[in-house]
Amino acid sequence: MILGLDISTTMVGVAIVDDTGNLVKVDGWDLSKCSDFYNKIETVGAELYAIRSEFKIESIFIETALK
Repeated sequence: MILGLDISTTMVGVAIVDDTGNLVKVDGWDLSKCSDFYNKIETVGAELYAIRSEFKIESIFIETALK
């Protein structure tokens, strides 16, 4: 499975795609309510751990910043 991430300071977009190209899961993590940077890290880490527990992720792709 492939994990795709679109990371910004207030949101993280998440997509999981299986080996045949089918979309398995789409989600968004709202970080705007986090009190500080470390709370954001804790939130993302917990969500990634949950994904790792549920899916066998083989590759991770992170969207590059638009400049």
